[in-house]
Amino acid sequence: MDMNPVRRAATLRRVSANLRDTKRAAGTPVGAGRNRDTVQLNEEQFRTAAEEGYIEVNGKKFAVSEKMAAEIDAVRARVAAYNQAKALKQNAQAAKQQAKVAAEQAKAQAKALEIYRRIASGGRVPPQDEKFLQNFSPELYLAAKMAALMAEEHKDYDSVLEGEDASEENGDAASEGESTVEKVAVSVSDGDAPGVDAVSTVSVDVSE
Repeated sequence: MDMNPVRRAATLRRVSANLRDTKRAAGTPVGAGRNRDTVQLNEEQFRTAAEEGYIEVNGKKFAVSEKMAAEIDAVRARVAAYNQAKALKQNAQAAKQQAKVAAEQAKAQAKALEIYRRIASGGRVPPQDEKFLQNFSPELYLAAKMAALMAEEHKDYDSVLEGEDASEENGDAASEGESTVEKVAVSVSDGDAPGVDAVSTVSVDVSE
């Protein structure tokens, strides 16, 4: 004959209480639930995960199974390769940008020297050329104007700027690279048996 609902509920409560008593007698902590958190691993945590089978967070140890330790090591290797490739790419881009800036600066210097020569010889250059030289080097511009006072010939010149805006700055500032790297993180669960149950990656800002 089936128990009535009241007796069934009472029986379930007794079974549950017996299980808790059994755990306490065996020294197993009784948890009220599991709290999860994501932890970015440092070198010491990598070491203990691989060699001792746990990571320590805020004084508490979280178990790392052999399978999870292998997964952490594999993700760590992928992250290291990714960060290295990213750094090489950024270095190549920086070198290319520096070469571009140097070329632009050399080009601007050549134009400034030609404008100086024309003005110093008594030539008349377009206003944008004068402004370019004045912005590039006020000292060179003043020297050209002083030399022009003693010149006898006065030739008209076309602009050496080839339609460029005289107010344009010489060279471009090097573009900033990404300021983040990938790090290995794990998901830890607190409760009856604290442990690591997942591994992932996080992007960390290293600009500061």
